[in-house]
Amino acid sequence: LGAEVAEKASSLRPVDLTAADRRPVEADTLFLSPSATLLESLQVTASQQQITLRGDTLVYNADAFQAPPGATLGNLLSRLPGVTMEDGKILFHRKEVNKLLINGKEFFLGDMSIALENLPSEIIEDIAAYETKTDKDKREDTDTGERITVLDVGIKKEYMSTWIANADLAGGTHDHYSMKLFLTRFTDRLSLSAFGQVNNLNDQSEASLGGNWGGGLYLPGYNTTRKAGLNAAWDNGKQEREAGYLKAEGNLRFWHNDHRNEQSTYSETFYPGAAHNWGNTLDNTYQHSRSFSGNGRLSWQPDTLTRIEAAVDFSHSKHHSETSSRSATFDSDPYLVPGIGDPLASLFSATPDDSLLRTAINRREDHALSDNSSTSFNSYLVLNRTIHPRGDRIVLIGQY
Repeated sequence: LGAEVAEKASSLRPVDLTAADRRPVEADTLFLSPSATLLESLQVTASQQQITLRGDTLVYNADAFQAPPGATLGNLLSRLPGVTMEDGKILFHRKEVNKLLINGKEFFLGDMSIALENLPSEIIEDIAAYETKTDKDKREDTDTGERITVLDVGIKKEYMSTWIANADLAGGTHDHYSMKLFLTRFTDRLSLSAFGQVNNLNDQSEASLGGNWGGGLYLPGYNTTRKAGLNAAWDNGKQEREAGYLKAEGNLRFWHNDHRNEQSTYSETFYPGAAHNWGNTLDNTYQHSRSFSGNGRLSWQPDTLTRIEAAVDFSHSKHHSETSSRSATFDSDPYLVPGIGDPLASLFSATPDDSLLRTAINRREDHALSDNSSTSFNSYLVLNRTIHPRGDRIVLIGQY
């Protein structure tokens, strides 16, 4: 931004600047017009720092790894150097990750797949990886030297106190469907999360660092799966070890699966010479499974010398299975018997066809039925009281 060049004719007396003439010279007023020059566009680029080291903690800057739109935490982790997955376990520099925290709080303890598959990558600020003492050592204020590996996912401030939803709905031919919903909200003191899933597509949805829906165990046949869960964690804003510190966290999970499978085989066996026979087999399987589990933990620091922690963990599962099998061997092709469309159905009916019976060499029918269930319950209560400035303490532990 400057001024245009301006010229104006004027009659002024000659002035000798080298002489001693110091009389003032008056010139006419000259007005200047503003002038602007448009410069070419300039692009400034800079690379983000991917990793920082804070003491013994390695911190990944999530935005520096550019996960695609719609990606989940699992997809983001797959881009972090040093993070891999083997046999369904997350590894950090070849060490198994024992805990996955969200803003320093437990998130569906014991099931990392829920966060991997549902938490959107765009809400993640950073991921801190570090080693820390075991929960047992922390409860009892001891140090056995044993360490566990933790990944702590930090949420961006603009997404705090905001409800975040992730939904996936699909329908197809032959009444196939898939519905999944994930809902979560984080604040400085409270986190709430819920998820639900139902499908009849053989989708078991196990953990994946790719962050994709689906995968997991494949069961042949027709499977209907239902899953649901709720997670909550809260603290009163005080620091751990501070007098009055209180923290509560827990989750509930439900799983249900119906499995049906029918398998039919038809064979023809050739022997030396002209002899051969035919075989038919029909196997039916029906399985019904469901489980319900949950856990909770309460930590309280009534004063700076006393710490109380209580926890409960429970699960219940039930499984029902029915199997049946029919098989028969024939000395000629049973499908050539007039009026027979299903040889096994006719052979095992109340009035089997006489012509079919004359071709049958043997027949066999088996049925099996099983029911089983299991229930587990575990709990503990720890009272830790420091009784001397040197660190002497009394630790009382109750378990059931």
